[in-house]
Amino acid sequence: MMTVLRNQNGSGAIELVLAAAFILFPFAVLLLSFPVQMEYRSMADAAARQAARACAVAYGPTEGQNHAEAIAQIVLSERGLDSSSALVAVDCLSSWAPGSVVTATVSVKAPAFSIMEVWTVGSLTMTSTYREQIEPYRSLPK
Repeated sequence: MMTVLRNQNGSGAIELVLAAAFILFPFAVLLLSFPVQMEYRSMADAAARQAARACAVAYGPTEGQNHAEAIAQIVLSERGLDSSSALVAVDCLSSWAPGSVVTATVSVKAPAFSIMEVWTVGSLTMTSTYREQIEPYRSLPK
């Protein structure tokens, strides 16, 4: 037989507060961190895309390499990211011929969990690789 304790008045309100604090708050932090991670992913995508394009339309491989790395850093700095938290790798020198493909890879450190960019925990690395073909009918200098 079940006995009912008489001094349980108001325990439902306490359980509701505890459930909100220990279950809903961590879920909200996790849910609110996804847009921040997607923003950093978008930064890496844009920088890799612009770097590969800059390399593909450059006049020569060395100029393309230097210009592509500079363009990637400019794209990241325009979006408010400093160059110390990003790694840019562009491959213009190995395959420089009409119809070949150049590759740009950008890795950006993003906070794993972030609450209004004031309190952050951990970090993730968002990596984006973009490939651009050099025009097959383009005349390149020898």
